[in-house]
Amino acid sequence: MESRVRSCWRIRTVAVFCATLGAAGIAPAALGAPDEPDLAGPEIEVRAPTDGGVYAVGSRLRADFDCRDDSGVRLCIGSVADGDPLRTDREGEFALRVVGLDRAGNWSSVWVTYRVVEEPELPDEEPPAEVPQEEPPEGDPAPENPPSAPAPTGDAPAVVPPLAPSVAGDPSSAPAPVDTAPSAPVAKAPRRKASKLPAPRLRRAASMRPRAGARLGGLRPLLRWRQAPGATLYNAQVFEWRGKKWVKVRSLFPRRAAVRVTTALRPGRRHAWRVWPWRDGRYDRSAVRVSYFDTAPRRASRLLRPSAARVRKGKALVVRWRPAPGAGAYIVTLTGGRLFRTRTTGTTARIPAGAVTAGALRLTVRRGGTAWVSRRLQAR
Repeated sequence: MESRVRSCWRIRTVAVFCATLGAAGIAPAALGAPDEPDLAGPEIEVRAPTDGGVYAVGSRLRADFDCRDDSGVRLCIGSVADGDPLRTDREGEFALRVVGLDRAGNWSSVWVTYRVVEEPELPDEEPPAEVPQEEPPEGDPAPENPPSAPAPTGDAPAVVPPLAPSVAGDPSSAPAPVDTAPSAPVAKAPRRKASKLPAPRLRRAASMRPRAGARLGGLRPLLRWRQAPGATLYNAQVFEWRGKKWVKVRSLFPRRAAVRVTTALRPGRRHAWRVWPWRDGRYDRSAVRVSYFDTAPRRASRLLRPSAARVRKGKALVVRWRPAPGAGAYIVTLTGGRLFRTRTTGTTARIPAGAVTAGALRLTVRRGGTAWVSRRLQAR
């Protein structure tokens, strides 16, 4: 009678491996090795909030997490359900805990903490570890030489004279005295309405220009700061406040304490900027400077009508514009198709239907030889 030996290995009550041995004594290795036991819990990924993240009071923040395991996930829960809103109603530090359980009975958990503040700080992001040797990295425009800084010669970086911030008690920095005699009353300047946009936490902003909170008319500002002793390179980062957080929009690498933003910033926005000095072979965190400025909103269009760039071909076009200071007459010209030209003393002109031909057109309103309005139109 053929004898059989039945051997079983039980692995944590999860899986059972059995091998049947015949009378000839078949080695267990011929049947294959036992399955590896599943001793690890599910892998948990928390996408929101970010661990150590900083969020503004009242911002919309929802829990976003997921659990994965090869044996299958039996349970994946958090202290706040996936997709439900998280607390951002007040300042403080909060936590989200996620627990996962797989079908083998193993569990794992993850803690994620985040802060809610009234004035969000700039993201704590390290500057690039590598230092550009000759040219800035691709994607970062080469900085222009500011008018106040001499051009560099050789390998020595140009030095910008240190900026002189106002110092309390310094007579040279004190404002000029105002005559307050009753016979010559001084009219108070209108106070600018306070902005509701958040401002970053300033660091050494007194030595940075433009001044903190300045409102700039141009969109390519010249950024200057006090020269850091021993610094051979700087990383100037420009951030823009978008919605509920600061977003980095420019990163420049000047070798002197000044750089111009060559790519235009968006108008009507609040921008924060941060400068990292490079010295002794690393970026020095202790000498970081942080300030902010606002860009002026875009000016209202001088052309009132037509309001859109697309017009209908073969249809008379009425043009209306804002009056120019001191202008007595205007010359209205439409080019690109049939040339049309007329002179008027008002701020309205009518272009006949025959002059509005299909294609790209150029509408120009001149006053005294200078273009007051210039607009591209597309007739279809």
